[in-house]
Amino acid sequence: MEETHFAPAERSRPDELERQKKAIVANTSLKKVLDAVPEAVLILNKQRQVVYFNDSARNIFNTNEIITPLGLRVGEVISCTHSRETAGGCGTTESCAFCGAVNAILLSQRGQSVVEEARISLQNGDSLDLKLKASPYFEGDEVYTVFSLTDISDEKRKEVLERTFFHDILNTASGLSGYSELLLEASATEIDEYKEIIHRLSRSIIDEINAQKLLIDAEKNELTTTPVQVNSLEMLRRVLNFYGKHQASFEKSMIIDANAESVDFKIDDALLARVLSNMLKNALEASDKGATVRVSCRKSGDQVQFSVNNQNVIPREIALQIFKRSFSTKGKGRGIGTYSMKMMSEKYLGGLVHFETSEASGTTFIASYPREPVLKFL
Repeated sequence: MEETHFAPAERSRPDELERQKKAIVANTSLKKVLDAVPEAVLILNKQRQVVYFNDSARNIFNTNEIITPLGLRVGEVISCTHSRETAGGCGTTESCAFCGAVNAILLSQRGQSVVEEARISLQNGDSLDLKLKASPYFEGDEVYTVFSLTDISDEKRKEVLERTFFHDILNTASGLSGYSELLLEASATEIDEYKEIIHRLSRSIIDEINAQKLLIDAEKNELTTTPVQVNSLEMLRRVLNFYGKHQASFEKSMIIDANAESVDFKIDDALLARVLSNMLKNALEASDKGATVRVSCRKSGDQVQFSVNNQNVIPREIALQIFKRSFSTKGKGRGIGTYSMKMMSEKYLGGLVHFETSEASGTTFIASYPREPVLKFL
C-alpha cells in the first residue's frame, strides 16, 4: 500500500480501468451529451482515475488514441508540480490538502455536487487557475465523479495584477500627494526634507509601473533576458539602498551579512533586481517593528546564491501554498510577490527559488542562479 499524506493512494488494476471505460462508452446518450459541451469533462472512478474524457478534454490535453489520460489522476493529466512528489501521485502530498480539485472530487464521492476554484502550479513553471465542478454519477452499481474544468487563468491573472498594481501605486501616489500639499506651506528647512521624499516617492511610482510591465510581459511569455556582468554584493547594496526609506522598512532594520561573498557572474540585472526586491519587500512586510532583515550572497559551486532572512515563521498551511499565484495572507487579489519571484527566476533566469522556515532560524528565502548566463526567449 502506497503512503499518502492526504487522499488514498490506491489505484485500480488496468483490467478494471478497461472494464469501467467500456461501461461508460456503452452509454451512448451520456457520451453524446458530454461530447457536446464546450468544457473539458473527465469521468473519474473511486480511485480518482480518469476512465473517460470528452472531445473538449481531448483537444485541451492534446491526447490521441495512443497517449491518453486514462488511468491518470487530474493533477497528473495537467502536470501539477506536486503530482510527482510522492509514489502515490496526485492527491497524496501534504499540499494536496489545500487543492480545490482534490477536495472537490472527495466531496463528490460523498454525494455532493461541488463548484470550486483551484490554483495549480505546473511542472514547467507556469500556473493554472481553474474553475471546477465535481458531481457524483451512478453507472450500474458503481459511483463515479463527473469532473468538469474551465481555465480561468487569464481572468485571475488580470484580477491579481490589477489589484496588486492599483493597491501599491495608490499607496505611493497618496503619499506623494500628501507631501506635495505640505510643500505649499513648508519652511525652507522643511522644503529640503520634503523634496527628497517627493523625489523618492516619484521614483517609487515609476518603479511600480516598470515592475508591472515586466510582470505582464513575463506572464504573456514576451520577456527576453539580456545578461550583463553583475557583482552579487553590489546588487544587494543596490536593492537595500532602494528600500532604505521605503514604507515597508519603517522601524525595521536591513543588514548585509558579514559573511556575504562578492561573486561576479552574468545575468539579466533588471530581472534579478526585481526578484531580490520582491524577496526583500516580502521579508520586511512579514517582519514586526524593531525586527532585522538579513540578506546575504555566496558562491555555491557553479551557482551564486542569494538569501533573505526574517525572524518570523511561516505556518505550515501557508507554507504549502506560498508560491501559488493569487494566494496571499494579505487579502483577495494580493498574492503575487512570491509567485513572481519563483516564476521569473525559474522560467527566465535558469534559477531555483525555495524557502526554509523554523522557530530557531525564522524564514529564509533562497534564490540560486548559474554563474554563466541563461538566455531565454519565449
